[in-house]
Amino acid sequence: MEADARTLLGKHETDVPILADRDGAAMDAYGISFDLPEMLRPMYAERMGFPGRNPATGWRLPVPATFVVDTMGVIPRAPLPRRLPLPHGAARHRDGGAGAVAA
Repeated sequence: MEADARTLLGKHETDVPILADRDGAAMDAYGISFDLPEMLRPMYAERMGFPGRNPATGWRLPVPATFVVDTMGVIPRAPLPRRLPLPHGAARHRDGGAGAVAA
């Protein structure tokens, strides 16, 4: 997971810090996780290696989101709404995790 993010950031020549949310705690805390619908799972397994690619969260995936954090560590305004519409058949995931690790 971290290697994929570093490769992507390297292609765009940036030193932006990335979050490796290994157990899904950050996506759950910000309300941006969903369970991938059954009908999409075969495609994600074949083309992207899920659920093995991210074993701690399995079929629970994040909705892409951007948050701006000020110098005091506060998110003054989130550009995306906290409750996002989910793809047809997706269910919002509610259980928490042990924490996220910055990579």
